[in-house]
Amino acid sequence: MAGVEADDGICTLARRAREIGLEVVIYSGDKDLMQLVDPHVTVIDSMRDIRYDEARVTEKFGVPPKQVGEWLALRGDTSDNVPGVESVGDVTATKLLREYGSIDAILAHAGSLKGKLGEKLRDPVQLERLERSRKLVRLRDDVPLAGEIMSYRRQDW
Repeated sequence: MAGVEADDGICTLARRAREIGLEVVIYSGDKDLMQLVDPHVTVIDSMRDIRYDEARVTEKFGVPPKQVGEWLALRGDTSDNVPGVESVGDVTATKLLREYGSIDAILAHAGSLKGKLGEKLRDPVQLERLERSRKLVRLRDDVPLAGEIMSYRRQDW
């Protein structure tokens, strides 16, 4: 669909399918889509033959699926041109989200964070990068879709 990212279309399909009680399986290796994993949504990375449920996502990222978007926004993702906060990697993003629960809570405590990390999280340039990153990883679930949701179900060849 012109002007719509595939991730947003997939997110919309997943939401609509869950609303009517369907189980959803997404075949993709895209890290952004890990945000969608829940008891009724599974992601299968067919290139690596890995099935991601909530436990597997948490094992891979160090945070549960609902925090994967914020984790990606903090650390960045070069494959999707998400800048993240300079010098924040996997370990730091995981630690911050485990301790504070969200980017908003992290920023609310930025004044008490010491050292380079505290400086980065108070730097207006880094805060702008973080906000841009949050927008880039946020998935839309309101894309107008053609046809009824059942027309998107897997069918025999």
